[in-house]
Amino acid sequence: MNDAQGLPTESTAVIVGNTLTGEMSRANSLPSGGRIFAEWPLNVWRREGWSDPELTRLLERFEAAYKAPFPALNEESLAGSLSNTIAGRICNYFNFVEGGT
Repeated sequence: MNDAQGLPTESTAVIVGNTLTGEMSRANSLPSGGRIFAEWPLNVWRREGWSDPELTRLLERFEAAYKAPFPALNEESLAGSLSNTIAGRICNYFNFVEGGT
């Protein structure tokens, strides 16, 4: 347990807002859902004469560049992106009482 820096452990609340889950979900669904949104430019490029192998390489490069800023998924990914879990871990770290008043 860690020192709560003088905070009253029974009446201190932790509130977390987090949008990372949405960004990570979008990035990791790119191979399936993301390519649906790529269909219209792909159709235009096909009409312009791009071959399917060229388009496949383009999509692979696009996907890699889009996912580059995000950490690789692991066993901490879901828990680390849920606001309630993040708040719970902070409470646990500082030994705040769950459900305090």
